[in-house]
Amino acid sequence: MCNSPILSNSVRLNIMIPSIISFIVIIFLVNNVISYNASSNTSNNISPTNNPSSKKNTLISSSHLSSSRRSFLKSSTKGALITPMTILFKPQPSNAQLFPFPTTDKYTWSNRYILMRAGLTLKEEQGILETNPLFLTSRVSGNTLSQTGASQILQSCDSLTLTPTIIKHPLSAACIDTANLVAGRFKIGRDRVVPEFTFMDGRGAGLWNGLTRVDTTNALLALDRNKETPPSTTDGTPSEDLLTVSIRLRQLLSVLETQYGGENILLVLPDEVMGGVLLESMVE
Repeated sequence: MCNSPILSNSVRLNIMIPSIISFIVIIFLVNNVISYNASSNTSNNISPTNNPSSKKNTLISSSHLSSSRRSFLKSSTKGALITPMTILFKPQPSNAQLFPFPTTDKYTWSNRYILMRAGLTLKEEQGILETNPLFLTSRVSGNTLSQTGASQILQSCDSLTLTPTIIKHPLSAACIDTANLVAGRFKIGRDRVVPEFTFMDGRGAGLWNGLTRVDTTNALLALDRNKETPPSTTDGTPSEDLLTVSIRLRQLLSVLETQYGGENILLVLPDEVMGGVLLESMVE
């Protein structure tokens, strides 16, 4: 083994920055001292008179001189500390803003996004509509991925032309399974598989939750045309229209665009409604 370890570029930079700051502080202080001495020598070259009033003036000048020294030290200290830091570490303007719906050509994206619907669940194979966020987290009621759903996700991974670097998913069992399959296929670390607790929940069907998809699909479409919500219920299933879903997705993108930069973010969506609402909101 080598006795002299090789420092990485980041370590060298951390060592050099304090030295650069110290050098700038020294140069700043030296320049101020030279300027101050020059002004002091100029004032000392004036020959005082011998009358008593000149002595009084000399005392006043000495008092003024000590006050000037105090002011000089204060200003030098502040300038020495603030000026180099301002030059070297100028803060960048914040880019925190609400994501624009619809999205214009002037908007500069911070990340690139991949939309992927969660794989087919056991309940979906049976044709049952499940939209309750709490029920969807259960793994004993048919909300996990089926074999068909797992195959769908693996095939989708093979067709991706953009490799995801971050996976964002809601807390439903099927979405978690989907995120795990994608992370395994692309060797993505667990710290980059990020759960979303609110903004990625699917559209709540209210009283119609638990019915067959055949019975509810046309009814939900009719409500969407009139911008109405499904009948409410008491089991905790939300009763939502498409505008509510659009607001959640806007908040999601606002957070992601502020939190990350230069990432390929894969969004695991719980149903086909989420993707359609997102795309429609961006272009409408």
